[in-house]
Amino acid sequence: MKILTKLFVSVILITGYTIGQDIPNKDMWVTDGSVRCIAVDGDFTYIGGNFSHVGPNTGSGAKLTTTSATPNMNFPKISGGSIFTAVPDGSGGWYIGGNFTKVGTFDRNRIAHINSDGTVNTTWNPNASNIVNTIAVSGSDIYVGGNFGGTLIGGQIRSGIAKLNNTNGDADPTWNPGANNSVNTIVISGSDIYVGGSFTTIGGQTRNRLAKLNAATGAVDTTWNPNANFPVNTIAVSGSDIYVGGSFTIINGSTTRNRLAKLNNTDGIADAIWDPNPNSVVNTIAISGSDIYVGGGFSGTIGGQNRFGIAKLNNTNGSADPIWNANTFNSVNTIAISGSDIYVGGPFVTIGGQTRNRIAKLNNTNGNADSNWNPNANGQVSTIAISGSDIYVGGDFTIIGMQPRNNIAKLNNTNGITDSNWNPNANGQVSTIAINGSDIYVGGAFGIIGGQARIRIAKLNNTNGTADANWNPNSSDQVLTIAFSGSDIYAGGSFTTIGGQTRNRIAKLNNTNGNADATWNPNANNLVNSIAINGSDIYAGGSFTTIGGLTRNRLAKLNNTDGSADATWDPDANALVNTIAISGSDIYVGGVFTTLGGQTQNRVAKLNNTNGNADGTWNPGNVNGQVNTIAFGGGDIYIGGSFAGTIIGGQLRNFIAKLNNTNGDADPNWNPQPGQQVLTIAVSGLDVYAGGLFTEMRGFNQPGFALFTDRIIPVELTLFTAERLHNSIRLDWQTATELNNYGFDIERKSNVKGQSPGDWAKIGFVQGNGNSTAPRAYSFIDKSINKGVYVYRLKQIDNDGQFEYSNTIEVDFGIPTEFELSQNYPNPFNPSTKISWQSPVGSHQTLKIYDVLGNEVATLVDEFRNAGRYEVTFDASQLASGIYFYKLQAGNFVENKKMILIK
Repeated sequence: MKILTKLFVSVILITGYTIGQDIPNKDMWVTDGSVRCIAVDGDFTYIGGNFSHVGPNTGSGAKLTTTSATPNMNFPKISGGSIFTAVPDGSGGWYIGGNFTKVGTFDRNRIAHINSDGTVNTTWNPNASNIVNTIAVSGSDIYVGGNFGGTLIGGQIRSGIAKLNNTNGDADPTWNPGANNSVNTIVISGSDIYVGGSFTTIGGQTRNRLAKLNAATGAVDTTWNPNANFPVNTIAVSGSDIYVGGSFTIINGSTTRNRLAKLNNTDGIADAIWDPNPNSVVNTIAISGSDIYVGGGFSGTIGGQNRFGIAKLNNTNGSADPIWNANTFNSVNTIAISGSDIYVGGPFVTIGGQTRNRIAKLNNTNGNADSNWNPNANGQVSTIAISGSDIYVGGDFTIIGMQPRNNIAKLNNTNGITDSNWNPNANGQVSTIAINGSDIYVGGAFGIIGGQARIRIAKLNNTNGTADANWNPNSSDQVLTIAFSGSDIYAGGSFTTIGGQTRNRIAKLNNTNGNADATWNPNANNLVNSIAINGSDIYAGGSFTTIGGLTRNRLAKLNNTDGSADATWDPDANALVNTIAISGSDIYVGGVFTTLGGQTQNRVAKLNNTNGNADGTWNPGNVNGQVNTIAFGGGDIYIGGSFAGTIIGGQLRNFIAKLNNTNGDADPNWNPQPGQQVLTIAVSGLDVYAGGLFTEMRGFNQPGFALFTDRIIPVELTLFTAERLHNSIRLDWQTATELNNYGFDIERKSNVKGQSPGDWAKIGFVQGNGNSTAPRAYSFIDKSINKGVYVYRLKQIDNDGQFEYSNTIEVDFGIPTEFELSQNYPNPFNPSTKISWQSPVGSHQTLKIYDVLGNEVATLVDEFRNAGRYEVTFDASQLASGIYFYKLQAGNFVENKKMILIK
């Protein structure tokens, strides 16, 4: 392939493959509670359970705008924990910190950089060992604070605070103030860094919870020592005034300042006049001109006014604005200001006179909440950052932009969002949904649904969600299952009356008026959990021991005309049956049983529809928890339940599995790994829907509901370029779409000595984004190079192990044009580190190691070397911890660098 003048080469690779079914569709809306039933009808899916809202699955971070509360779903989902801080990077992207472990499909421990297009910065990975509480940006320097006490961040050991490079995330090796406890807040003002937290020493000085540091050196200002007696949570700077908030009650060692103070930037002395005196903790401060906005857990008097959770104070005397009153009866965690708008976040559910779940936009004049801007988060908001018209929000939520839907909702299968016109608004749990034409039958524990009083069972219109005015069976207790056959509706549960008749736990209802059939009365003596219909046979499962006039332990086949139990079909389950699914002549059942149909069958079994015997060849094994749901799709059986860490069908599976209908073997490639119980599964064509108590799958946030698909969508590689840097080669590539993309192996071959031409070698791996319909950008820097011609290719790998190769790029990495000795890596190190250098001419070269007294402790190189780039490994296992120096002499070139050995 021809190399362009600047060594940029672009190739295009388009490959098509089948998505692994165990990857949830990221566009399908999710719930803020459990999903217990699912029914699919063409382009729509109906879900029921114990939720109050549905919305887009954002994870714990989302990008909004100042005019739109709809999240940008091209931004990566944050998983594995919360976001505590977010700041703009100055280029349209964001730095985020917290206790999360994943950003999109990339492992990112507690800190990450998201580019302006929503891609994860693949070269910036400080990998913090503990919580990041705060981030501040100054040019190319990123200051971070948190709970990382004596642990790694950016490749260096740092306590509480670190300064990172904005290019690669490495910690500055010389900037190390070393706080002895957590740093909660960092604010930059010129060359000064103000920090607050729980520390009592920092930079080798006693500083109680507040300090001013030098931005360049990290040294503590010796004259600025406010000396707070309890933690500082927030700092804001306005000119020469430093505003601080937290839980302290004393400042300057003796001055009473309850949780809020204004300090001088020169001597740290508290302003004698400014004393708003809140009665509880202050979490956040934001400044707009002469107005000081504060948020926290206070309730009562602040600045002479009664204010709850948030207040607007005067910067001169600390008095609260008498008109501005956004009262919330919960705390405020964060405040950000854009023009005349005040953005606030926290755990509140009302603020500024409006219902606002955890985030709101307030007017700066009166504190009223904006009537149109309502992102509606399902968990508390901890941070809000603004860049132009873009807003990044972080917290412990999983949904931003949720819509109220009490216990039942209708979702569009095309775009994943809720139907705006369909809102039956059930006031209690919905346990079952069945679809018959344009009618949606639902059962549960509700008393009102579809605008009507409907006790535990109702028929809803599929267009507007209203309850049928004439259909009202009025069940005396919960309805757990509904099935239909023609004009007959079968219901099961814990009721004893329904449809105007005494009916114990099972009944047949008329689809027109809801009356119970006068002659069909199987009379179960205990709970009916599941009903399935096959022709004229009605299969029922539950906890009953008599039904249809016969002893039938937990499972029975009933006649659809008279309700009598089949005399020859008696599987005799020894414990609860939760679910029944039918495929042809096979009856699949799940529950708590361990014997069924004359066989040992642990919680799942396949029965013959004629004699009720268990299929002896279909036995997935010893399922260690109950099976709640079974669904049939093609030749596969999907089961969900409470089983965890168990071998099912020869595979380790948690809460859900896909089994072969012939031998019961689990599909080795299908393993969604939900974190908790699966309560319901539905299959429609190539789509598999699951609902339950889970909040994650495969370590990614996935609350309540998930859709898996088998549709074919290509991974499209649209750009693959190489750039020769000073002493390395940078590869960049982009994808237009991705599905099932595990990642990319970077492979290289060259004519470098010791490596035969044509031998491809893997030199690195970059994690893929899994599923994405938006463009994604990747990069990789090859530092292990010398003089020669290099050829690169990408090996794109699916989650199921399938792979495709890209076209190749060739780069001629010629002789260096100048001397350079690079910083050793890693540094600090234990016990070995790598040292690299380059020379533009051939010469006798020496590379030696010295201790701090100038004693030579090792010689790594002492020989003639040609012009080129070199790297050696220094093993210091025999040396003591301390500071060492390495010195390169190549001809007339001499350079020294420092390195740190920590054991």
